[in-house]
Amino acid sequence: MDSRQHYILQRIIELNCFKEGKFTLKNGSESNYYINLRNLIREPEVIKVICELIYDKINFLSWKDFVICGLPYAGIPYAQGYSILYNTPSVFLRKEQKKHGMNNMIDGLEGLDKKKVLLIDDVITSGSSIQESLVHFEKEKLEVIGTIVIMDRRIENTGLIENVNSLFKLEDLLQYNSYRKANLLQETQLLSSKTEESRKSYGERVGLSNNKMFNFLLNLMEEKKSNLAVSLDYTSLKQIYKILSVIGEHIVIVKLHMDIIEDFDMDLCSQIVKLSKDLKFVIFEDRKFSEIGSIFQKQYQGGMYRISEWANLVNFHLISGDSNIQLFDKIYNPEDQAGLLVAQMSNKGNLFSKDYTNQVIEIGKRFASVCGFISQEKIAGDGFLYLTPGIGIAKEGDNLDQQYKSPQQALIVDGTDIIIVGRNITQSKSIIKSTLLYKELGWSSYLLSLRR
Repeated sequence: MDSRQHYILQRIIELNCFKEGKFTLKNGSESNYYINLRNLIREPEVIKVICELIYDKINFLSWKDFVICGLPYAGIPYAQGYSILYNTPSVFLRKEQKKHGMNNMIDGLEGLDKKKVLLIDDVITSGSSIQESLVHFEKEKLEVIGTIVIMDRRIENTGLIENVNSLFKLEDLLQYNSYRKANLLQETQLLSSKTEESRKSYGERVGLSNNKMFNFLLNLMEEKKSNLAVSLDYTSLKQIYKILSVIGEHIVIVKLHMDIIEDFDMDLCSQIVKLSKDLKFVIFEDRKFSEIGSIFQKQYQGGMYRISEWANLVNFHLISGDSNIQLFDKIYNPEDQAGLLVAQMSNKGNLFSKDYTNQVIEIGKRFASVCGFISQEKIAGDGFLYLTPGIGIAKEGDNLDQQYKSPQQALIVDGTDIIIVGRNITQSKSIIKSTLLYKELGWSSYLLSLRR
C-alpha cells in the first residue's frame, strides 16, 4: 500500500466515514461496520488523490476510449474530478428521469461518438445500484466496460456484477484501523515507559545556547509545526530543486550529499539557497568531515563544491580528534551556520562505543559552533539539538545495513528533536504524501512527549 492509499484510509477514519457498532445495511443485512464516504467530498485534496488512484487503476486495466459516469449521487464528484484532471468526457446519469423538456435519464449523449462508458461509485455492498443503472445504458446502446468503486465492502464476490474493481477492500480499512489503534496504543505505552521528567518544549529551550542556528531551528520548528528533515540522496541537483519546490514548506532541514551529484552547478545551488529562504528550511551537507584541519578547510571552502558558500549545517566525525572543529569554529558564519557532531549511528555494525560517544559530547561542549549531535538519543542536555537518522514506519531495516526506528520511539522514548527520513520518503510513490505523513507523525509524537 503506497502513501496515497494510506492517506485516503487515514482521512476515512478522521472524517468519521467509518463507524463500528450494529448497523442494518441497504440490502437488509446486519453488519458490525458502517461506511459512509460522503464526508470525503468536502476535501478537494482527497478527491484529487482518489482520482489519481482511479487513473492508476484504469491504466493497470488498460481501459481506453470511454466516457466516464458517476453513479448518483456518491460517484458523481469523483467522475467529474477525473473528467477535469484527465481530460476525459463524461455523461450524467440521473437518479430519476426528467419529467419535462427532453425527459432525459442520461445527459451528455447528444453528439457523443464514444460507445463505451466506465462507471464510478463510492461503495459497493451488494451491487444493486450498479445493476439498476445498466438498463439505462443498454437502452442508449452504451457498453459498460466496468465499474471502479472506492470501497468494496462485499463479504464475497457473488459474480452477479462483472468487472467491478475497487481501490480498497473492506479488509484494507479494517487492517488500517487495527494498525491505527495499535499505533495509538504503542504511543501510550511508550509515553508511560518514560522514566524521566517530560521534556521542555522547543520554545522553552530557546536561549539555552548562544548558538544562533540552535535557536533558529527551535523557533522554526514551532512556527512550521514540523520536526522533519528529509534526506534527498539523489544524483541530480535539478531533481532535488524540483522536489524541494514541493516539500520545502513542510520540512525544517534538507540533508544532501553533494559529492554524489552528477550535474552540480553553483548557479543552481544558489537557486536552492534562495528556495530555502523563501520556504524556510535549512540546508545540511552530510559531508562528515574527518580530516585534519588544513585538509578540512580546503574541503569546506574550496574545490568545486565550495560548501561554505551554501550549507547552513555540516557535520563531523571526530575520529581524527578536534582539529577540524577547532578550525571550523574560526571560519564559520555564526549568523546562519553551525556544526553537528556524529555521536551515534543508525546502521548495523558501526564501531561507535559509549566511550567514543562521551568524548564527542565533551568536545561538543567546548565549541560555540556546535549546535547539536547526530545521535540515536538525547545525550547531553537541552542546550543541544539531537538529529536522528534511520527513521521509518514498521520497518526493521533495508536490504543493506540500515536499521529503522519509528518516529514515536525517537521522539517520545529517546528524547531526540529532529527525525531524518530518507528512502521511506524518496522511494515512495508519492513524495509529498509521504512527507506529510512523516511530518504529522513527527509532530504528534513530539506533542505526546511533552505531556506531564
